[in-house]
Amino acid sequence: MKSDICKNGHHRTPESTYRKANGTMGCLLCQRAGQARWKKNHPEHRIVTNARRRAKTAEKLADQAPARCKCCGVEFTKIAGGHQRKYCGDTCKSLVLTSGGARRWRWLWDRYRVTKAQFESMCEAQGNACAICRAGFSGVGLEKTAPQLDHCHSAGSPRGILCRLCNTALGNFKDDPALIQRALEYLACHRDKEAAA
Repeated sequence: MKSDICKNGHHRTPESTYRKANGTMGCLLCQRAGQARWKKNHPEHRIVTNARRRAKTAEKLADQAPARCKCCGVEFTKIAGGHQRKYCGDTCKSLVLTSGGARRWRWLWDRYRVTKAQFESMCEAQGNACAICRAGFSGVGLEKTAPQLDHCHSAGSPRGILCRLCNTALGNFKDDPALIQRALEYLACHRDKEAAA
């Protein structure tokens, strides 16, 4: 009868064992511990391996044709480790991210069937302020007061324009009025305790 415990005291389960090349069963926990010990005792191996990996990446990128910037259209050479770059530099990247470029409006149309003009008219109808906290809209993207389209998660239809913080808060409450009511009760209870103290 085979032992249910390996030589180092680990319990053998289907998840913690593997079949070795010679057909015997090995313990994954022992194998991982041994690999960690070896890496700790041979730090120079990681340096050499990483250098080899960087050299291979640089060779691949050198063979590639130059990329074209998605913002300005200028050709640029991708640097090692930058195989996913889409922009020639930080200036173009930040320009696209902060300008609310065409991609943002295309995404809004594809996802919610809302045009840029409709989005802007919804903002104006709300007085260019968040429908919940009434903070004025400013900026784009991930800025706290950037306008974002709030939508019903079950139907997918747009509801209004909120600042990023309020839109995130509604999402965190899973759009559940009962959950939001419990949060209000919680805050009111603690506000009464603080006032009494």
